[in-house]
Amino acid sequence: MNDNKHSDDSNAQSALAVSSDETLVTPLLPTPGWELLRAAREDSGMPLEGLAAVLKVPVRKLEALEAGELNQGADLTFSRALAASVCRHLRIDPIPILAAWPKLHVGNQKSLPSINDGAPGAATALPPAKREGGGVLWAIVVLAIAGIGLWLAIEQTQTSASKRAASQGSNNVLAQPVIRSLGDGVAAADPPEVVNTDVQAQSVAAPVPDAASDSDSAPAGNAVEAAADSQVFEAAAAALTATQARVVQQSTNPLIRSEIAKHLLVIQASSESWVEVTNTQGAPVFTNTLAAGDYVVLDQPSEMSVVIGNAAGVVVHSRGTLVDVVGNARGNVARFDIR
Repeated sequence: MNDNKHSDDSNAQSALAVSSDETLVTPLLPTPGWELLRAAREDSGMPLEGLAAVLKVPVRKLEALEAGELNQGADLTFSRALAASVCRHLRIDPIPILAAWPKLHVGNQKSLPSINDGAPGAATALPPAKREGGGVLWAIVVLAIAGIGLWLAIEQTQTSASKRAASQGSNNVLAQPVIRSLGDGVAAADPPEVVNTDVQAQSVAAPVPDAASDSDSAPAGNAVEAAADSQVFEAAAAALTATQARVVQQSTNPLIRSEIAKHLLVIQASSESWVEVTNTQGAPVFTNTLAAGDYVVLDQPSEMSVVIGNAAGVVVHSRGTLVDVVGNARGNVARFDIR
């Protein structure tokens, strides 16, 4: 009996020693990840309802996440992703929390059908990816601006060239013009015939040398010849005066600047240009094509509408003032009024 009692005491002491050893070697369990996540959320002051609205998940999902109820099977993957999304929104480091979160072992992973319970996955909590269409839109805008700038540069170059051509044409026309005139307001395609006083005087006075060669004629014959000469020259002068009244300038003389200032409208062509002039009622006053070097002078009516088909090829003066034909042109066709 003593032996049995001694054996029981030994067994009790051994069990106590084993129990003491187990107490000493048992490590402290780490804090679960969901508790760390809940503490971080409470420290930030973010309520569950607000966090659920931002992440677009039900409040019950977040409550189950912080209670550690989503750590089985397929829910474990979802809970880790949702915990990472919560950490990103709270702007805290997710590594310590996910390290304390249970992990799904590779050997235990199975292909499970996805369950659509209305709660989006972690991908929906991520910030949206940047759209690549913005770069294409900016490229289109830059190309459009560059095209407009190029078009404006070309237009400015053409306008400058037209003004230079008009300036050069003005100097050339004033040097040696050819008349196309309208003194009475009727269109004239060709200049009126100019009376040559020398030729007319010679044709009328042709018999005079025969009469004058007779040295034996009476003195009365000399008086008749003198009277005839006087009549011939008077007739020639009258014809020339009438011609000059209708023709602004003779074709043998250039149109000078002082003469330009005397007329209501003077159109001078440095290159071929079509010209149309109408009165206030729209009736045509002058319609013709001017060749290089031609000019037309109009003094009636007092108000006119002018259309020029080659704005860069003419120079226009009104009462001595230069008219900006090129500035009034659209597509090299100028339209303006003279008043």
